Amino acid sequence: MRSIGRIYEKEHLFCEDDPDLQDQTAELLEEAFPESLVILCENGLDAIDQLRCMDFDIILSDFDMKTQGGDGLSLFEYTEKQGLSIPFILYSGHSVLEFSHIKNNRFHFVDKLTTDPNQIKNILKDLLQ
Repeated sequence: MRSIGRIYEKEHLFCEDDPDLQDQTAELLEEAFPESLVILCENGLDAIDQLRCMDFDIILSDFDMKTQGGDGLSLFEYTEKQGLSIPFILYSGHSVLEFSHIKNNRFHFVDKLTTDPNQIKNILKDLLQ
């Protein structure tokens, strides 16, 4: 089932299992996009459930989530199988080389360890234009 109408200008799906990063990134998103709704999920399976009932403008997901329920790459693969064209940012402390096999214009990798949170905000703004 898909949502009937929108109340917010944009809707972001944010998937992260680390409580500190959840808070920090959610605040960043809410500050950068005050007219947007940010839906937080703690694992890939919860995010897939959200994708089944809402239309999102962008997905920002951690790769390696310790909580049971799927990782960020599984979430991306789900969106591929469903034919969703939502821009997808996967951020991780893993090497970009681990994701070099993904050839897709809507897939973006961000290194969690070296990327400033404001850079993530700028990437999101660019993708949402």
